[in-house]
Amino acid sequence: MALRDQDAKTLEELGLDLDELRSFGALKRNNAILNAVVGADGGLEEAGLRRVAARVLTAVLKDNLDAIQAVRLYIAEYCFETWALETGERLRSEPDRAKPTSDFERQLRAALRARAKQIDVAPASGEDELRHAIDQSLDLMRGLTEVA
Repeated sequence: MALRDQDAKTLEELGLDLDELRSFGALKRNNAILNAVVGADGGLEEAGLRRVAARVLTAVLKDNLDAIQAVRLYIAEYCFETWALETGERLRSEPDRAKPTSDFERQLRAALRARAKQIDVAPASGEDELRHAIDQSLDLMRGLTEVA
């Protein structure tokens, strides 16, 4: 949002330069922002967080999301990514287990986004409230995927 709002001060706090970001193409600009926010060590968990952040960043820039919409999308995408990582681990340890279909994944993502829209995210929401909202959504996701 700092880029969209031309907030050079916030970008500088992340180690980014507004003029430099403006000169980049979309892919290079998004990678620079993701590297500043998420990092780039290449670990599996970081890769998942990077995918989540990339989806949210793309939506913020493309769909002009406000801060509350971005937080809600982050919660839904984080929950989906957590499900994907947990499911992958389970499938590797239980190779005979039925694999979820792409249709099931689309339905799950839609359910998580619908759930996220119901979360009360006020501009002053703190880390504890957001963590609680994420935990509730993860519990919902796990309940939805028990049969998967």
